[in-house]
Amino acid sequence: MLASTKGKLHIYDCDSWRSETWSELHHHVQAACWSGDGSVFLFAMSDQPTIYSIHVSLDSQLDQYVYSEAQPLIDTAEVELQADGDCWHLGGLIQSMCWDPRSQRLAVSFMEKRDIALFCTRLEPIVMATPVGFIRGEAGCTPLLMSFHGKFRDGALLAVAWSNNKLSYVPLIFNDRAPAVVH
Repeated sequence: MLASTKGKLHIYDCDSWRSETWSELHHHVQAACWSGDGSVFLFAMSDQPTIYSIHVSLDSQLDQYVYSEAQPLIDTAEVELQADGDCWHLGGLIQSMCWDPRSQRLAVSFMEKRDIALFCTRLEPIVMATPVGFIRGEAGCTPLLMSFHGKFRDGALLAVAWSNNKLSYVPLIFNDRAPAVVH
């Protein structure tokens, strides 16, 4: 569990309720999510287009969790892409993010943007994230809430609630030879 106020981030061990506190933050945490096995914590600040990762491990001798230093994982600074005569502005400050239960896909939405970025992720030997595509919402609407289904057999199933009161289900079918196939 985590709590964030301006300048501080607290991560709590729900078994003992001990916490680890970072107090060198300049703004509050905007978005956060855990890997499926609880070994990696991702977060983004409200003022930076960057996703950071923290590794969490259990020190059995001390009987407590040990947290690594926060490391930048993904730069989501806004970029401009030209495709088929259209100009797309992708990325920017992060609104929210969610990680599928197997920690193989990460979905990231951005402030005041209709696009959701998709990343193929892995935890071993180090945390890595590779961009694999975007989900584009209808013109004039933005994603409000995203969540992955807990038990989708063939990959990951992303549910997106949009600002136009529509709900989308996006199946991400995993293929051993390709990073992702979006239907």
